[in-house]
Amino acid sequence: MAEQNAPRLLFASYHAYADPSSGAALATRDLMQWLAGRHWQPRVLCGPRADFDRPESLLQWLRDQQLSYRSGRGGAASLSFRTVHYCQN
Repeated sequence: MAEQNAPRLLFASYHAYADPSSGAALATRDLMQWLAGRHWQPRVLCGPRADFDRPESLLQWLRDQQLSYRSGRGGAASLSFRTVHYCQN
């Protein structure tokens, strides 16, 4: 199947996709990998909520997993936020 014709899926959740201590996050990662292996183009947009066994920053976890990422800061009105973009296969 040509990549441009591949079905696309955006999974959005307030809960952290990369959380290693969350069974739901693990199942979601398995599903996204399964879909990608079947020529889908799954993408994830997630929030900061994590169930980590111990407090750990996402950036530190990404470094520990040797995953490359891009991080940036932004804001609107009186709100500020951080974005983190990474690929996890």
